[in-house]
Amino acid sequence: GNAEHVILVYIMVHYLTISVFRILHQVYRAKKSIIINDKIISESLIIACLGVFAYFFMFLAVYKSVNPAYVLAFNLLIPVWIHLFNRYTNKQDDANLKASIIMAIFIGLMIIFS
Repeated sequence: GNAEHVILVYIMVHYLTISVFRILHQVYRAKKSIIINDKIISESLIIACLGVFAYFFMFLAVYKSVNPAYVLAFNLLIPVWIHLFNRYTNKQDDANLKASIIMAIFIGLMIIFS
């Protein structure tokens, strides 16, 4: 079939399964209800929608790329991208990036020698 359709079906089944089990857990295990602020709900919906798009484009990139390891390596460097963004916006960031820097060096070597 079409790769885009397969990816969308996978994402739909993934999130539907998580949602159903989360609701069942709340119904059968919760002893008290949790009151959630409306602002948190709206921001959570935005994050969830962006997460679906991120999943879709990541899987599509893995499917269409010459070497799928590049896409996954790029995603593994998310702490580095966040640290660089925080530096650019002058936000305080106390993250220890030794492992990510080592990973970035080896990803660079993988790209150079492949």
